[in-house]
Amino acid sequence: MDMTMKTINKSISNTISKTAAATLLMLCSALFSVGAIAGPGHDHGDAPAEATGTATPRFYAVSDLFELVGLVDGKRITVYLDRFADNIPVTDARVDLEIGGIKVALQAGPAGVLEGVLERAFGEGVFPVVASVSAGRDTDLLAGELDLHGKAPDSEVHAHGWQEYAPVAAGTALLLVVLVLLVRRMRARSKQAVR
Repeated sequence: MDMTMKTINKSISNTISKTAAATLLMLCSALFSVGAIAGPGHDHGDAPAEATGTATPRFYAVSDLFELVGLVDGKRITVYLDRFADNIPVTDARVDLEIGGIKVALQAGPAGVLEGVLERAFGEGVFPVVASVSAGRDTDLLAGELDLHGKAPDSEVHAHGWQEYAPVAAGTALLLVVLVLLVRRMRARSKQAVR
């Protein structure tokens, strides 16, 4: 009878050990997966990647015949003119350009690029752009906008505070307490089984 009791106690002890180990494993999995939850701005979802660096302000005007892109660098303006249908640069065009009511004289540069200088640099705001284009027998009027804004603010630096780590620390402490209690219980049972 005494031998059967020891076998039953050992079987129960092994079952409790396996249950305790499985419970401990589930607690660890649940506890440490909390650290993988992403906070706002860190979820890498469907948001497009942010552009880095500074972009030169530009304007764009299009018609059935022509496509005009202009870059503004302070008072200096560079204009690219292409045929809309096939995107071939137009090298023999005369372009009369007006930005925000100010006429800009353009001179032909290399490879059909047109360049000009503004009388004054523009401040922040949205300015209408009108271009009259004559190339061979084709003449067209193009309209667009120049949208100038100040420098974008630097993105906020994310600081890690104790509030982020508090749930993990509390869970770890709870896990240690449960582990200590299980070890004590198993030792007490094994001592009773030996007697």
